[in-house]
Amino acid sequence: MPLRHNRNASLICRTAGVAGCEKLITSGNGKLLPDVTRGPSIPVSNHRTLVPVLKKYQKNGFKVISLELTPNSKKITNFSFPVDSIIVSGNESSGVPEEVLELSDYVVEIPVHGDPPCYNVAIATSIAIYEYMRQHK
Repeated sequence: MPLRHNRNASLICRTAGVAGCEKLITSGNGKLLPDVTRGPSIPVSNHRTLVPVLKKYQKNGFKVISLELTPNSKKITNFSFPVDSIIVSGNESSGVPEEVLELSDYVVEIPVHGDPPCYNVAIATSIAIYEYMRQHK
């Protein structure tokens, strides 16, 4: 998740910790805000780029699930998350990078029924984490 706003990255970290996620993988220069994360309670690793990290996890059996609206994305309401999943969120303005979408095993969208036409990245990621946890915990 190469996010532009530290608050969004921090909210995602807090949600991931509360939900019992194993790790948060980030890219870019963002900083986590301790007053928002209240921790972090999970390991956080930052990388220059996500592609090599995601490929490594795929070789170990993980499925990469990108949150993005594309012509072939699956609605989260009809999607069954694999147990070994990595949820990828994109930048607030540019979304998930094309090279990440190309290696993704699945692209999932969260239905929107009003304006603006998308959720805030921290909210969307929290919805996806919640849905994963609902299915598997």
